[in-house]
Amino acid sequence: MNDHKHIVRLLDNFEHPGPNGTHICLVLELLGPSAATVIDQRFAGNRLPGFTAKKACKEIALALEVLHAQGIGHGDLHTGNVAFIIPGLKLLPEEEVSKKLGKPRVGPVSRPDGEPLEPGMPEYLVWPARLPANDPNFEKSSVKLIDFGESFMSDNKAETLHTPLALRAPEVLFQDEYDLRVDCWSLGCTMFELVVGQPPFSSLMAKKEDILQQIADLIGEPPENWQSRWKAMPKWESCDDDGPIYTLAQWLDLLYFDSNASPDFTRQELAQFGKLIDDLTMQAENTSPNFLSLPAELHNQIVGEMDFPSALNLSKTNRYFRRTVDATNKPVPYGFCRELDHLSFCRQFRNHFVCYKCRCIKPSTAFVKKQIKKKRDVLSGEHLNRSCFDCSVSSGAFGEGQVKAPNGGIYWIVRNPMGVNVLKSVSAYIESRWPGSI
Repeated sequence: MNDHKHIVRLLDNFEHPGPNGTHICLVLELLGPSAATVIDQRFAGNRLPGFTAKKACKEIALALEVLHAQGIGHGDLHTGNVAFIIPGLKLLPEEEVSKKLGKPRVGPVSRPDGEPLEPGMPEYLVWPARLPANDPNFEKSSVKLIDFGESFMSDNKAETLHTPLALRAPEVLFQDEYDLRVDCWSLGCTMFELVVGQPPFSSLMAKKEDILQQIADLIGEPPENWQSRWKAMPKWESCDDDGPIYTLAQWLDLLYFDSNASPDFTRQELAQFGKLIDDLTMQAENTSPNFLSLPAELHNQIVGEMDFPSALNLSKTNRYFRRTVDATNKPVPYGFCRELDHLSFCRQFRNHFVCYKCRCIKPSTAFVKKQIKKKRDVLSGEHLNRSCFDCSVSSGAFGEGQVKAPNGGIYWIVRNPMGVNVLKSVSAYIESRWPGSI
């Protein structure tokens, strides 16, 4: 397994005695920046080219296939733990590698009270060296799975896992028993992010119950064995019962084709990719312990000559949620903050509006309806020029629009940076629910 081409190689290990005890040190191969860094720095936080994304998806799956065959779970799969191989590294002299890494960055260690350091405390710390992400060859390079700090054996597991919240499997969120299949859930979410540039569920200002509600909105309510815990959790303000929702495949399609980036996949190809993600994250109610293999013809259509590893075992499970809304029900792509006079939109979190004042992220059609009945302006421009509280992106750079309110006032709205005219969506949405109000 140490020689597998998509898993980071362990080159050596040694023990280092020091004043704080003996440290076990691992020597790992030098790899390039993570997929998350490349997306953020080279592609302006958008998404990888289609060829690079599908190649990375296949290679991550191959790495998991090898791990799972040995009874090992990674436990922390996300784009930050997928690193690109450095093209031509073996041909570079050590001086060139050092030049690429740059001068080591150090930081002094001090006590908050200004007193001298205790014996055994280092005088300074060295920051991790990182290779720049601007090398165009990364687009054609392969990836490797790194960081096994959360890994586990199938017969020897920690009580819980600390996978990033947006990619954490429901059984872990519910603090239930888990197994190797948590990697399959994270793989589906990671594939989603590699294709569109963001995970399917947002962890912005979110707690675990917020993630579970997002999962429920896209997939349906939890199965029976989690219902008592699910009902005890705090929920967002409820919307109208007949309100439409997205399926995961519809959400993938919306985010991909509404982006400013030129599409590398056709809609049919993306639908096949969505089906593959469904197989990883939303296997149906069958609770049989038998394993299933993903159909090879499905993978061939999306990855061409790079067949997705059909031998990756995905055990059917009852963790996945029941859909309670007809999947053909066309969803409205944009919603409203509970406090609509704070509404705006941030480029970094383009799957929903972000409120700068109360930081709400959940739409509330009930609030909109109430405001219309009171003949009040639903949106105002009060906060439109403020920067995002988290990433400092200014909403004013996105442009803004307006529609006439029932009382002669104005609905203010910012324009979606992905090219979709949010204004039209909001107008059509309000008119469809409350005809004659606009």
